[in-house]
Amino acid sequence: MTWAHWSKSTPWKDRERMVKGIRCNSKWNRWRRRYLMSHPACAECGLAGEEVHHIIPRAQAPKLMYDEANVQTLCRKCHASKHLHPDRFA
Repeated sequence: MTWAHWSKSTPWKDRERMVKGIRCNSKWNRWRRRYLMSHPACAECGLAGEEVHHIIPRAQAPKLMYDEANVQTLCRKCHASKHLHPDRFA
C-alpha cells in the first residue's frame, strides 16, 4: 500500500504502518538528528527547534524528503500552526 492508496476507509493501523515505514525508519531518524544539530533554532520564532517540517509535503514530492532546501526546523508550536493553516503552501 502506498500513499496514493490512502482513503477515508483505510484503517488507521495501516496508515500508521505506512508512516512508520516511510518516515520513521533509521535513515530518516539519522538524517533528522543531523539536520536538527546543524539547524537548532526554529525558523519562525527562533526558539529551540524540535521538528523538521517539509515545506512541500512528502506526499506531494517524495523525492524531496531529504532535500535541505525543502525542510526547516520548527518548534512544536510553530509546527502545529503550519499544519493548522491549509494556505501555508501559497
